[in-house]
Amino acid sequence: MANKLIDVSELTKKSKDEGLLPQPHQPTYKLALVEIYVENAKGNPGGSDKLTNGHRFDSIPIANGMIENGMSCQIVNYVKEEHQKFFNVLKRFDGVIVRCNPGQINADGGDQNAFDESMLKLSKKIPVWPTADVI
Repeated sequence: MANKLIDVSELTKKSKDEGLLPQPHQPTYKLALVEIYVENAKGNPGGSDKLTNGHRFDSIPIANGMIENGMSCQIVNYVKEEHQKFFNVLKRFDGVIVRCNPGQINADGGDQNAFDESMLKLSKKIPVWPTADVI
């Protein structure tokens, strides 16, 4: 297994990784933590579940827990205009943690069903948690 992080530079970054620990130099596994940033969310930028850094309240602690246990955990934002590119990048990871509240893909103008179907398809190749069929 190569030790470099997965290149996610072609994806749009909507959040700030304040508080995220440095990634391990030789991760045992490479994980992606998926979030959505709802552009036109009323009241709270990014969505009702987001902090001022654009992350869900639990995303940084989850990612840091993975990092502290020797895995890399890169936080990536789902952007509807990048759907195919996004899932092509996710295929390169060893596993995916999904932290998108139900309804937020649609709230951002995306297609929740297309997102869920793509995650289910991906889950046949690598671990994805959770998938729409268990929520």
